[in-house]
Amino acid sequence: MGVVLSVALLAALVAVAQRQRGLESLANRLSNGSAWLLARNGTVELVDGLSGRAVTRLPATNVPSDDLHVVQHGPDAFVVNRTQGTVMRLDGRALRNEPPVEFSGVGLDLQLDVFVAGDSLAWVTSGSRDLVYPVDPATLDQRGENLALSTEATATAVTPDGTLFVLDAPAGVLDVFTAAGGVQRRVLEGFGPESALSVVDGDAVIVDPTQGRLFRLRADGTMGRSSCFAIPSGMVQLGSPSPASVWLPAVGADRRLYAADLSRSDCPTPIVLDGAAGPGRYGAPVEKDRLVYVQDFATGEVVIVDVGQPRPTVTRSGVIIPAGGDFDLFIDDGLLWVDDRAGDVAGVLLADLSVRNIQKFDPNGTGGGAVAGTIPEAVEPGDVPNGGSGDQPSPTPTRPPASETPDEPDPVEEEDPGVSIPGAVIPPDVDPPTVDPPTVDPPPGALQADFQPPPSVIVGQEATFISNSLGSPTEYEWSVDGQRRGANSGLFRYTFPTTGSAVVGLTVKDAAGRSSTTSRSVTISADDVKVFVTVPNLVGLARGAATQRLLDLGLRAGKVDTQESKRPKDEVLSQRPAGGQRVETGTAVDFVISSGGGPFTLPDVTGKLCADAEGELTGLGLKVAVTRFPLQEPAVRYYPPVAELVVQTGRLAGSTMNPGDPIQLDCKLAPGVPDLRGQSAEAARALIGERLGRGVSVTITTRTDASRPASEVLETFPAPGTPIDIDRATIELIVASGPPAPVNVIVPDVCGNGLDRAMAESRLRDAGLTVGNSSAEFHDTAPPGTVIRTAPACGASVPPRTVVDLVTSRGPQPCAVADYRGSTLDAVKADLAAKGLLYVDGGREQSDATAPGLVLRTDPAAGQPVPCRGGTVSVVLADAVVAPPQASVALSCDASTRRCSAAVANGVATNYRWTITLGRYTSTPTSTTDASGAGNIVARVGETTESTDTPGSTIGIGQYRAGSVGDDGVITYVQRDDTFTLSVTVSLQGGGSVSDSTTSTMPSCY
Repeated sequence: MGVVLSVALLAALVAVAQRQRGLESLANRLSNGSAWLLARNGTVELVDGLSGRAVTRLPATNVPSDDLHVVQHGPDAFVVNRTQGTVMRLDGRALRNEPPVEFSGVGLDLQLDVFVAGDSLAWVTSGSRDLVYPVDPATLDQRGENLALSTEATATAVTPDGTLFVLDAPAGVLDVFTAAGGVQRRVLEGFGPESALSVVDGDAVIVDPTQGRLFRLRADGTMGRSSCFAIPSGMVQLGSPSPASVWLPAVGADRRLYAADLSRSDCPTPIVLDGAAGPGRYGAPVEKDRLVYVQDFATGEVVIVDVGQPRPTVTRSGVIIPAGGDFDLFIDDGLLWVDDRAGDVAGVLLADLSVRNIQKFDPNGTGGGAVAGTIPEAVEPGDVPNGGSGDQPSPTPTRPPASETPDEPDPVEEEDPGVSIPGAVIPPDVDPPTVDPPTVDPPPGALQADFQPPPSVIVGQEATFISNSLGSPTEYEWSVDGQRRGANSGLFRYTFPTTGSAVVGLTVKDAAGRSSTTSRSVTISADDVKVFVTVPNLVGLARGAATQRLLDLGLRAGKVDTQESKRPKDEVLSQRPAGGQRVETGTAVDFVISSGGGPFTLPDVTGKLCADAEGELTGLGLKVAVTRFPLQEPAVRYYPPVAELVVQTGRLAGSTMNPGDPIQLDCKLAPGVPDLRGQSAEAARALIGERLGRGVSVTITTRTDASRPASEVLETFPAPGTPIDIDRATIELIVASGPPAPVNVIVPDVCGNGLDRAMAESRLRDAGLTVGNSSAEFHDTAPPGTVIRTAPACGASVPPRTVVDLVTSRGPQPCAVADYRGSTLDAVKADLAAKGLLYVDGGREQSDATAPGLVLRTDPAAGQPVPCRGGTVSVVLADAVVAPPQASVALSCDASTRRCSAAVANGVATNYRWTITLGRYTSTPTSTTDASGAGNIVARVGETTESTDTPGSTIGIGQYRAGSVGDDGVITYVQRDDTFTLSVTVSLQGGGSVSDSTTSTMPSCY
């Protein structure tokens, strides 16, 4: 809500309530749309953006030449004095400044800055001392020990959770300062010196235009998810997105905008920023609600790009400051602010692209300022009542000039000095000139519906209505012609389908259930209707009469300056645009009025009729001398002179003059504009160059007129016969558009939207076009088989049945992985980066063929394909081979159980082969099932018998009994007393075998 308190209401607040209560009420009204702006005289002003009025002015320094920087923080702000090395807090609720706090010591600190994380933590960085101070944003008291910066800061960002990221891009070092007071340092590999930081969607991101990538940063400074951010020409300005946005804008060296959507992985599409005026000079972009705003310093305009559309739209505001100057764009308290740091002009860019101008305090007294009243000279902050000490009374503003509204008498309360509140200068609230009837604010706390319509509403274009309702509404309901259209928002957007008029209504409700309703009628116009009028000559008129004259013609009064003059007070001395020029309705006309007597500023009379200029300057009290020059060739041969024009003055316009000073006027005979009506634009241009010379430039404007041939001159501006200076004049040719061209069709947008060829061909046929040839090519991001472009291009206007060729994607172009086996890791990383491939750590594997630390293998393997851009290669390094433990077997026998067991260690047995040797004789079985029956062959004493390889077989170990072989490494024997030797050979899984033997005595079995 804006500050719209009237003088009577503000006085009543102070008279009825305590001052502090009135102050709180005023501060609450600033909860939406205010900012602190810095003026050249060393003061800062809290300005309400919705009304353009200053609420208070506070001294920021007693040395206006100090290097000051304002950091906005909701209704509060911080003034960073880089000359004094101090930070001062500005309280937007109490309307006071607090004593400055010294952080870096007295002396110049070009890198002193404040970064606010929220209401509980802020960081102060001092580049000269390489220190970081965690502080309380409400008091600037330190919240912990100073922390050291590891190196020079080239980029800084702070996330909502209070984490501060400081980057030294050339050194490749990232410092991460946490709210808990810790600091971590990360060495970055592969990042270029142009890398920068920003905060998107609550996360810090690091942007490297060299890699064409951006990476989300985790809280510890490690890299998270990455996105494409390729800017072929190189990045020159990184933008500032709104807190909840996923868009990150940047301006490239090619003067194009690149807006990356972090919710997607595809690369941003370049958007051309240059307009009809030619190449621009652009500042850092600002993003809010998917709209990106960019300053064009070359033209003094703001470029607005809707990046949320499938085909982003680009529009331009009007000229905000004179071309060639610098100005800031920043978003604070919900509004987009424009601030000329080097001057005293600021403004708010509204939804309809118009600018609510704010004139900051002019120390020379010529600008008027946004605040009416006398402002004290800048003093030490500690010496004023709002600084926290001292007993001096608050400065009392005086009443503004009597007639702010044209031709209106002064208010009855002429002696009302305004209201003085400790720590603030609040002027009497005088409404600016307006054609609407004045409104009266309701009593404090009363609910009143009110809204601000756009200055113009165009059919088919989105119009924005902004609630200015008072009384803390909690619910909003909008309507158009009685039909409910929107609710629960103080911002209403609506597109009117037809021209004509409509009634827009707003009903608001507060927490107590009270409601208030208001409505306004709006006129919806066609966007191609432009009405031009001739600017009247205002010189010599009173200010009120001049303003009314403009309103009668559909124009409006612009900036009004004053200068000392002998002419009557408030008489118009000069104007811009000058009288006689053709302009569009709604154009603002600036003029200078007389303040009466004393030194004055010399007006610009160049190009005026000599007699008029002589009379104007004589009327200012100057002694005018006129020198006349003849008409020059070639115009003298064709056109007789019709008047004398001023071509030069002895003093430059804007010079300070006094009544009685001499002034020289150089006047030249001038021909009249030839009558070019009925000729073609080409013939008219040639005739002007031939008969008037090259000093006359030509512009062409087309008017819709189907009754005349295309390019036929309908009229000229200036009109035929108007005198012109042939060394510097411009003639505008207004030509007919001619009969309408055949209606073309637009090639449907089937490019880059993921459509396959069949779907694209169907849409082309539906549009009345003919499908032509289809080809395919590699593409980094488009899925295979989808259409990436057409010829003619998507969006082109072409005749019906035009043949349209399609180009589909073959997917990313594959590249073969090189054979890196045996190479060092550094060499592989460098080669991958040069080829646009991404390195992935594949770990280590043991190898006795490759030296430890060298590349053992890659995934994909050498020769396998990967995407040429953005493909990943996992690199596995060789490690030393560790020999496994040796396998072994141990035999043991238990005489009590008559069992012998073979235990295998460090291996897996697959087969057991037993061998037994008796002390006296051996016996071999005749069958595998019974080794004790008759017919055994008794070997000689000491011979050896082996078991079969089959588990469960038997081996004869005596004349009467047999041993049974198990399949688990166990043999059971039964025999009389005897001594034997038992051996086993175990075959192992994977190859190889181990053996063991033992000697035992057979117990007697009977």
